[in-house]
Amino acid sequence: MTSVVRGNWHRALLFAIAQVIIISSIVTATTFRWRERQAARALPPLREQAIRLTPLYDHPWMASDEQVEATLRKLYPRLRGPEPKMNYVDHAYRIWGPNAVFDDPEALSGKEMRDILLNSARFSEVWPRSPSFLEQKEGGRWTIRTREGLATSAHTDHTLASISEAGIGRDYPVITNSGQMTFAQLVETSLSEFSVDQMEYEWAILTYTLFLPPTTTWLTSEGQQVDFDVLAERLMREMLPNGVCFGHHRMAALIAMLRVDVDVAPILSRPKREKIVKYLTVVSRQLVKTQHTYGYWDSGWIGTKPQVVEGEESIAGAELRDRIIATGHILEWLAFAPEEVHPPREVLTRAAQWIVRAIEQLELSEIKEQYAFATHAANSLALWRKTTPAEFMKSRLDHTTAVGPAAARQGAAKRHSRDT
Repeated sequence: MTSVVRGNWHRALLFAIAQVIIISSIVTATTFRWRERQAARALPPLREQAIRLTPLYDHPWMASDEQVEATLRKLYPRLRGPEPKMNYVDHAYRIWGPNAVFDDPEALSGKEMRDILLNSARFSEVWPRSPSFLEQKEGGRWTIRTREGLATSAHTDHTLASISEAGIGRDYPVITNSGQMTFAQLVETSLSEFSVDQMEYEWAILTYTLFLPPTTTWLTSEGQQVDFDVLAERLMREMLPNGVCFGHHRMAALIAMLRVDVDVAPILSRPKREKIVKYLTVVSRQLVKTQHTYGYWDSGWIGTKPQVVEGEESIAGAELRDRIIATGHILEWLAFAPEEVHPPREVLTRAAQWIVRAIEQLELSEIKEQYAFATHAANSLALWRKTTPAEFMKSRLDHTTAVGPAAARQGAAKRHSRDT
């Protein structure tokens, strides 16, 4: 009897041990798979420094030094004082950058604009009755308040992309009402919330293009695997001219991908790169067809050439805002584009000269109403001189100081005569 009991107990013990081993194996395998999934869904690493795209072409025949200088002077960030529109601040910072200083007491320096955007204490000084520009979300992540009035960003991730375009490090300190964090944490919030099908995606994609390479693929919070091929297809799949600013921010993001793919690290497959170039070539041909005789494009740039109204001034009409938006954005993204997608020289020249005339004839009070859109137009003129607005104006000021005001004016007159 004892031997029977002992045998049963021995079998029960072996069974229990087997069950423990099986359960342990299942738990171990499940844990391993969970950790694998979590690792796969971890946010991709950011570069230490955002990629800074540089202009490629110096075409003085598009606009003279004097014309570029006069245009840029009108676009100084005269935003000093209470309650500057944050949409204006991030647009101004985007083109002028962190090191810009101005010979105008009403203009904010690059450092001052950056502080308003990324330091809650400084923001509160100019917007004392507004909630902070930097907002903490559920779960502790920080983001930039968007589409809640003049004290917020105008579009999803617009401010994030604008600061990234101007060049910034991932570890740059961002000061919130609760303490200090880094710029990387704002980018990570965007990454953690991104969906390929979200409403506004242009600036998120641009930010990732500047901060993620050489990383090329990652999982979204929805578990969807994305890479730059997928993002490029998202930019191209929507009908033109849909999208903010008549679809031209989509063109800018595509151009950024092409540049990074060639200049920094391969992020696109060869077939996708070829498709992007073909897509932009078709867009460029359309621009040739629809440019107005005076040189501008408008909201109907994908349709037919605007009707020429007899006796119309080059910047007259209720559609001036749309003309500035379209023409400025088009010349801006073309300045970074490969030469193979450029329209003919005369198309570029007409557009640049229209921008010069349009800005020249606007009063500063009118510029203030068009400021965000006009920054793209003014920026494009500097880019086509293979420089940035801040660098161009510094060179002009240095030149004036070196040769003296009278000699500078005489030289300017000679150059203007030669150019015309």
